[in-house]
Amino acid sequence: MTTVIAWVSYDPKFAAAYMASDSRITWDSSSHRRWDAGRKIFPSKLFPDILGYAGDVIFPALALSQIIEAVDPGLMFALTSTPWERHNAIVKCLRASFTHRHQADDKDFSILHLSGFDSPASRTVHAWSIEYCAGSKNWTDRSLAIPPTTGVIERLGTGRGAAKDHLERWNKIAPYSREIFSSFCDAISSGDDGLSGGAPQLAGFYPRVRPGPLVSQWMAKHSSMDCP
Repeated sequence: MTTVIAWVSYDPKFAAAYMASDSRITWDSSSHRRWDAGRKIFPSKLFPDILGYAGDVIFPALALSQIIEAVDPGLMFALTSTPWERHNAIVKCLRASFTHRHQADDKDFSILHLSGFDSPASRTVHAWSIEYCAGSKNWTDRSLAIPPTTGVIERLGTGRGAAKDHLERWNKIAPYSREIFSSFCDAISSGDDGLSGGAPQLAGFYPRVRPGPLVSQWMAKHSSMDCP
């Protein structure tokens, strides 16, 4: 279930990195038993890091909520940490938390991690897909290639094909960022993937402005009861 997408934009230098998802959570392989206001995107307010998930809901949603609650007060890693250090800490935390499950159903899931690195000259973007396969009980951690021009980094979930098809319908070989997001919204509203629906969620980070706080945003219609 779910559609989650990450992309990067340039103008002509790095302009923004985004992650978006739908809001639908389903309880079987159809869309009849569903909730269209589930939180799926988790941006940090302190660091240029965004997390999102596809597949199983219960463990990723609860674990990512806890991780972000530890990240934002600065409890999980240092302010000077690199994306690789932050990513390794997140993966370690996820795997440790997973061992505390007992007699729980095993289902596949993927977690997308989008991160920024601040050098003296600019901010660069890095991304990973953390995947758990219930059949083999194996974890994989894939580093994702970042496009050198505006484009999609990764699509995950049952609606990834629909999201790709709708972007292609815009007939854009080198799309603008707004066209990537608009086509994503088209894919969600089309109903092409019955397991994706509800309001789109969006979070992003941008070139760092010194001095000043990290700019991060999250747009979604969701329940106010999304705290752990």
